[in-house]
Amino acid sequence: MTNLSLSSHGVSAPEPRYSTALDLDCRSLSGTWIAFQNRKIMGRLAQTTGRALRVLASFGLIAAALICRADPAATAGHGLSGEQGKAGITNLLALAQDQNARNDIRVRAIESLGRTSFGQAGSTLLSVLGRRQPVSVQLASLAALDRFKDPQVGSELIKKWEMLIPDLRDQALPMLLGFPDRASALLQAIKAESIPASTLSTAQVEFLRAHRDEHVRQLATEVLPMAASNERQQALEAFMPALKVQGHMTHGYSIFEERCSACHSLRGEGYAVGPDLAKTDLGGKEKILTNILDPNREVRPEFTTCLIETKDGESLIGLVVNETESTLTVRQPFGRETVLKRSDIQQVKRQTKSLMPEGLEGGLTCEDVADLIAYINTAQVAKK
Repeated sequence: MTNLSLSSHGVSAPEPRYSTALDLDCRSLSGTWIAFQNRKIMGRLAQTTGRALRVLASFGLIAAALICRADPAATAGHGLSGEQGKAGITNLLALAQDQNARNDIRVRAIESLGRTSFGQAGSTLLSVLGRRQPVSVQLASLAALDRFKDPQVGSELIKKWEMLIPDLRDQALPMLLGFPDRASALLQAIKAESIPASTLSTAQVEFLRAHRDEHVRQLATEVLPMAASNERQQALEAFMPALKVQGHMTHGYSIFEERCSACHSLRGEGYAVGPDLAKTDLGGKEKILTNILDPNREVRPEFTTCLIETKDGESLIGLVVNETESTLTVRQPFGRETVLKRSDIQQVKRQTKSLMPEGLEGGLTCEDVADLIAYINTAQVAKK
């Protein structure tokens, strides 16, 4: 009979408090995960993944196995009972919420939960969205929630909106635009004034007003009236005094990080969705101000947005950054890239608008805008 104990393969057995099957103290899982990353256990244990999973099950370490495989469904067909599989998911749920665990371990657990179901993991994933949680954990939670197609995802995410920092809202917004039920929930929130309409870019407004779902289209027409043609010019005139203010770079950096870094890269920070501000000739302070306040006045062809609609009802708005005969790659805020098979795409519509939203000046003073311009412009001066 094959000996499946850890010690027989040159690996120390878990401490007694971990040895009871299905009784896992998640806070110690980081050491187990590191061992698995280095494949020190997997190489010695057995020839097959299934055998390794059975060994882990005998020590109540199903969660470690699932994280290693990044697939809670990995128990199927490997001799693990339904109860063991359920216990593994229970351990992942506990680990995802454990603030004493390392962030990267929590992120791996959350990624695994994204392969379960909203019914199993939704409440846990939503519970880690909040200002007291690490951003990396919250980003992983949003990505996991996005995998679920359940109608509740949109409405539950909107309930968390006020608790999300601006960067996370930028990540959540494409999720809410992705499916008709989520888009409808977003529009209802805008109608109720719990989410400002200025959150949406012009391209996103146009997408909703021309949505393929009739209910979403009608609601968007009601909730999102077209902006007055001179609104951006009025904003520009209101902030012209910022050009005469001596800006402070330190505060400007903070504003850039909060409002711009999701789509722009500068000084090695941020994401290359829009133009790299250090490499692009922005034309001086007045031109920078214009680009901030009126992003659709001049849009270079490579930065115009595309609307991609898939055959299963999903919609993505972003930049097409790569095309092959069989795939299309869409880039969205935070550099998030989605590779779509052409066979899954219903249609691609090129838009004339920028992905950058109008109204970024909301809540800022002339002094704030002067600080932001100073930070961006200093990088431009340094380039020369």
